[in-house]
Formats: sequence, C-alpha cells, structure tokens
Amino acid sequence: MQRIREYLADNGGSLDSKFIVNGKEQTTSITLTTVSPIAKYKNDIIIRFKARGMNIGTTTININNIGAKPLYKSTSTGIVSLTGGELQTGGIYEIVYNDGASTKDLNGWYLLNPTPIPPPKVETFPAGFIATFAMREVPSGWVLCDGATYERKDYPQLFKAIGDQWGKDSDTTFKVPDFRGMFLRGFDDGRGLDRSRKFAVLQQDSIKAHTHVATIEEAGQHTHEFQYNGVGWSANDIGRRNPSYHYSVMAGTTKPAGVHTHKVTISSTGEAETRPVNATVVYAIKT
Repeated sequence: MQRIREYLADNGGSLDSKFIVNGKEQTTSITLTTVSPIAKYKNDIIIRFKARGMNIGTTTININNIGAKPLYKSTSTGIVSLTGGELQTGGIYEIVYNDGASTKDLNGWYLLNPTPIPPPKVETFPAGFIATFAMREVPSGWVLCDGATYERKDYPQLFKAIGDQWGKDSDTTFKVPDFRGMFLRGFDDGRGLDRSRKFAVLQQDSIKAHTHVATIEEAGQHTHEFQYNGVGWSANDIGRRNPSYHYSVMAGTTKPAGVHTHKVTISSTGEAETRPVNATVVYAIKT
C-alpha cells in the first residue's frame, strides 16, 4: 500500500517543482522531489508535476538531486530540446525518462504534453506596403495615405520602413504619403521615361508637347465686278429753258489684293486635367 501511495503521489500531478530561470543564458533548471525513493534514473520512469514557472530556452530536470537531465519534446521535425514556453505556470505536465534513444545525445526526460507554441506571426504585408481598398474605413494595421502626421514611437515599424522622406513636422514625427485624388507611377530610377525624377516627389499634371496645324485656302488673286448708276444733265444752247437730261449705267472691277494669309485661332476644349477612365478607391499603407 505504501508503494501505491508513493506512486499516486508522484503521478497524480500534485508534485511540486522549483524553477530556476537564467535569463542571460536563456536556460531553465527544474528541481523535483518525489515521494518514491528514486535514487537512480531508469527507463520509463513517469512523473507528473505542477509547473511553478514558465520555462525559457533549453530546460533540464533534476529528480531528488540525482543530477540534471535535459528535457526534450517531439516535433514534426524530430526530437528537439525545449525552446521556451512549453511549460506554463500552473500547468500540470507529464514526463517520462528515456535512456534508449537512437543517440545518447537524446537521452533524458521527454515532455509528453508540452503547451502548444503558436507559430511566429508572419505579416502578409510588410510595413510600408501600399494597397488599394474598396471601402473608406481601412482594416486594423493600416492607415490612409492622406498625408497625416504620426508619432514615430506609435508606428516604429512604419517609420523604420519609410523614414521621413514623405515629410515631418518635428524630429519625433513623420508623415505618410498623400495619394488622395492621384494615380501612382513607378519610380523611373534611371530608365529614361521620366527623366530627372526624384523618389517620393509630387509631379504636377501635364500633357506631352505637341502642335496643331490649320490651313485655309489662299485668296487675293481675283477681282469682283460691280455696277453703278450715273445721272446728269446738259444744254446745247445756253439760255434755253429745257436742258437735256441723261441717265447711264456703268460697270467696273476691283483691284486684286494679292496673295495673303489669315490668322486662325482654335478654341480651347476639355476640363481641368487629362485623365483615363477610372474609378475611385482609397490608398492605405501597412503599419
């Protein structure tokens, strides 16, 4: 009966533990004292204990001061040492001793129920990434590209990515680009399509230089005919009461003006800018 009580005490999960965590070395040493008089490590010893701390880095367990042995876990890539976080304060854990590993380097304690460690968060989009959104309210982790000013301490990753090349109000702030109402264009960077262009610099609207040609037919080497009426009177004998009256129709032509040109003014048309067919969205930047 005594042995049964000892076994239950060592495997019931109430066995206390002592954690010594070395933050500088990134190691954890755990000491356990069993009720059973274990004086030597043997294969298949099973113990359950309550964790009094959280482990960091490689971890060892020392039973009854026999000597510290490494603690391992099984992963999809094989047997590995603990890396930290597999033991959480208040958790009950089960370990089994194994000295028949394929290599002696893996002899020691095996943790059967490590606390799952979430994989490191992988950002789909890096800080500074520009995206378009079909709604005006952008998701968490994004801010609008509206030229706003932010504190560097509030968005350290974004500031690290873009710096203050889009502007700043002080040495503790930075601005995000202002893309409202704009199209974006790839940086030329020496290609020659957009010569002498600097990065992160606004470019005003423009159209390519061109000319318009307008012609009219030549005029001037021609004449116009016209008629005019003439009236008058005459008297053959001076002193007569009834002088003769006469009426005549005469014709003439204008003189040519010579070959000449006319100035033509073409009226303006269009609106305030040149643009393709488009739809409105918002630009936002990843923080």
